[in-house]
Amino acid sequence: MKTDFISRFLEKILAIMWVVVFILFIGTTGYIIYDLIRDFNVYILVFGIINICANFFILYTITELRKILKRVLDKKPFVRSNVTSFKRIGFSSFGIAALILIRLIIDIKGSDPFDMFFLNASAMNYKGGFLMFLIFGCLALVLSEIFRLAVEIKEENDLTV
Repeated sequence: MKTDFISRFLEKILAIMWVVVFILFIGTTGYIIYDLIRDFNVYILVFGIINICANFFILYTITELRKILKRVLDKKPFVRSNVTSFKRIGFSSFGIAALILIRLIIDIKGSDPFDMFFLNASAMNYKGGFLMFLIFGCLALVLSEIFRLAVEIKEENDLTV
């Protein structure tokens, strides 16, 4: 069946993504600690914490996506745990968006404060990432509400049969 192929493909992609992000998480955390021991710098500390938190949120999101996909493969898509997973993904995405915004504000400090609101080379990448994760978070929360409603309808139908 075509859906099974797509689901199995996504399962493999998410597993690979999780391993890659986990290795990057360990590597960047180690590098940040090494940098702080070698030459303590508040800038490295702040951006290190932002980087570690962002990597954690990404790992958490991939983990929740894998849980959702497993339940879909088990033919149980409309369960409360998927609603919870979508909410977690949404809030995790908002966390990443907040970290990007903090980084944008820190990077603009010392330059023209209105640079944050216009397209310039230094802030363009952050703005795109911020908007992407904000939209992704909203999408995940909308999906959680759709799944919540589907679960309620399914439970009502199960009671009438």
